[in-house]
Amino acid sequence: EYLRSGGDVRGIVAIHPGLDLLDEDAEWTPTTGASVLACVGDDDPMATRVQRIGLQVALSASGVDWEFDVYSGTVHAFTNPRLAASPDPRVVAYNERSATRSQDATTRFLRETLHPRLTALTSVGARNDAEES
Repeated sequence: EYLRSGGDVRGIVAIHPGLDLLDEDAEWTPTTGASVLACVGDDDPMATRVQRIGLQVALSASGVDWEFDVYSGTVHAFTNPRLAASPDPRVVAYNERSATRSQDATTRFLRETLHPRLTALTSVGARNDAEES
């Protein structure tokens, strides 16, 4: 909602976001320079495929750079190990593989978004190391 209202932010990470809470008809204030990473389960009833596409269209139309990582066989709240024995695994359940992937994606996204120069230097250094081997 902060981003939608034109909030000044460089990056937003949303892990298993509740897209069902977003107002589909709300207007967006164009935002420049913002990036979004959303990590969602493909079977998440609170972030359906239709809701994801709607958000992607709105983000693109408002000039936001976005990335959606969608994990197969994964529902809502997949990062919570206490949900390994979920009372309703069709709605919420822990998924270790998706939790690890979302953590890795978040680390990479934050490094790229908050420290772009460092990321560029690291990438160049890695290429140079590979070329020297």
